[in-house]
Amino acid sequence: MTLTHPNPFHATEMTVALQDKTIVHAMLVCGRQWLGDIGVADEQAQLLAAEIGSHASPAQVALAMVTAAQHITRVACDNIGRSNQIDPQAIPGDMDLVVAYGLFLLAGMHSELKLAGVTTDFREVGVILVRNFYQVLAEPAATKHLLEAIETFQVIATSNSQIIQQWHENLAKLTRIYLLQTANLNPQLEHVQCIPLFGSMLSGLLAVAQGQ
Repeated sequence: MTLTHPNPFHATEMTVALQDKTIVHAMLVCGRQWLGDIGVADEQAQLLAAEIGSHASPAQVALAMVTAAQHITRVACDNIGRSNQIDPQAIPGDMDLVVAYGLFLLAGMHSELKLAGVTTDFREVGVILVRNFYQVLAEPAATKHLLEAIETFQVIATSNSQIIQQWHENLAKLTRIYLLQTANLNPQLEHVQCIPLFGSMLSGLLAVAQGQ
C-alpha cells in the first residue's frame, strides 16, 4: 500500500467553513496544542500553527486528525506504563495493535467529521498516521510494519464482535469529549478524566485482540 496523490496535507483547492462545526474547530485547536508532543515536519507544523479563522483547509483538518490520534495514543501508552517509542532493533510484538488503536481513534474522528459535513480520505490519512508511528524504521521494514498494522486494524474493525464494536463506539465518544474538553469548548466536560480511560481502553484492546 502506498500513499497516493493527492496528499491531504497539500490540498488547497477548497476550504472548510468552521461555523457550526464545533468538533472541527476543536480538532484544529487541539492539533496546534499537541504539535510539540509528536514531532512533525516543519512544513506540517507551519500549516497547523496558522491562525484559526472562520475557515480551514482540508490539509489542516487532515493534519489535526493525525496529530490528535498520535497524541492520544501516546498518552494512553504512558498511562498504562508502556513506551510509545520504537527501538528499530527491538519492536514490541504487539506494536501493530498499538498502531491499530491509533487508527481506531482516527476512524472515530473521521466519522465525526462526516457528521459535520466534512469529507476526509480515511485511507490516505490513515497511511500517513501509520507511517508516522514507524518513521524511525528504514525501508523495507517501515512498509512491512505499515502493512501489518493496517491489516491488524482491518481484521479487528471488520469483526462481528459486539465487544469490539461497543469498544470502538465508546472510544469515539471519549475522543470527542477529550477534544472538546482540551479546546475549552464545553465547560460541562471539564470533570471527565479522559486519559485514564484512554489507557484502560488501550489495555482492553490489547487483551481482547490477544484472546485474553
